[in-house]
Amino acid sequence: MNSRPNPELVTELRYALDVMEEYSHLGLDNEAAGRLRGILLRRITDAETALSGRPAVPVRFSVSDKVSA
Repeated sequence: MNSRPNPELVTELRYALDVMEEYSHLGLDNEAAGRLRGILLRRITDAETALSGRPAVPVRFSVSDKVSA
């Protein structure tokens, strides 16, 4: 992923995360929802880092991070 940072990407990823969480994981079980949440949060962090010009710092999220039923 060597394309220019897209400011709209962060907004779109946050929207997708909000929709998933607001609508009870969109029918996903807790494990799948947790994995998807981790992916979205990682992508948000990566996009924000690219926009700010800071060096990337690995961020890890686990299934247990804020997964609600």
